[in-house]
Amino acid sequence: MSWYALFVKTGYESYIKKWLDMKFDNSLLYSVIPKRKVPEKKTAKPTMP
Repeated sequence: MSWYALFVKTGYESYIKKWLDMKFDNSLLYSVIPKRKVPEKKTAKPTMP
């Protein structure tokens, strides 16, 4: 089993995955989009003494 990595422009990941799924049979190609949760940065409110 061989694997390949595609570098895709940000925001086009799901479009490319749909295109690959449409062009190739699932038995020939299994595509995955890695996703990670980015923690939201909360700004601290300044406190008045």
